[in-house]
Amino acid sequence: MQVILLERVEKLGVPGAIVDVKRGYARNWLLPQGKALIATKENIKTAEKEKQQILARDSAKKAEAETVKQALGTSRVFLIRAAGESGQLYGSVRDADIAQAIEQQVKILVNKKFVVLQQPIRTLGISPVKLALHPQVDIRIEVNVAQSEDEAKTQAIKHDREIAKQKAEEKNKSLKPSRSDSAKRKDAEVKDSGAEGTEVKGAEVKGAEAEGAEVKGAEAEGAGQSESSEKSGGEVA
Repeated sequence: MQVILLERVEKLGVPGAIVDVKRGYARNWLLPQGKALIATKENIKTAEKEKQQILARDSAKKAEAETVKQALGTSRVFLIRAAGESGQLYGSVRDADIAQAIEQQVKILVNKKFVVLQQPIRTLGISPVKLALHPQVDIRIEVNVAQSEDEAKTQAIKHDREIAKQKAEEKNKSLKPSRSDSAKRKDAEVKDSGAEGTEVKGAEVKGAEAEGAEVKGAEAEGAGQSESSEKSGGEVA
């Protein structure tokens, strides 16, 4: 089914684009949300005439999303829920619950359709949750689900300490050379030392050989002189 996008849709297209989508996707989401029109000849002509207005609306929505993102910053909201001993909630936390918590605690109105949950939160603890404010603008906030405000504070302190510890470990790991690197350097040092020792030994051997050659030459020369003297003495006699 072909539709004309009236606003930017992630992984689908930009405003004014004509795209092929599944009929159910169009009927159940794109059309009801006002994100697209069926690509009839009449709608295509209208969209071409209003293309600049469509792009301007998208630009305005993106700017608004950027403002909301900046206002949210690194927000963390908490929700109080009853749970069993295992931490399993008696119920769940859904997108509407998170949107309401943001409005009440951060004082920013966020439509529940911006809250991206793969599945509802069903356990105690702190979970990162994505807010898709615009196809080109998103942010992650933390949702702290606890059985009381005191428990929420305790969970937050523990969570922050763990994050700080992880960051410190990662920093130390990046600064500290790995064992393999140290081993490689040691191997290189050993090789360099061995090569140096081999050169010294080689020089010593060559020196000794040269010295031996000189001694042998001297001995040969001495023997020649002695033989010559004997011969001279015999002729005189």
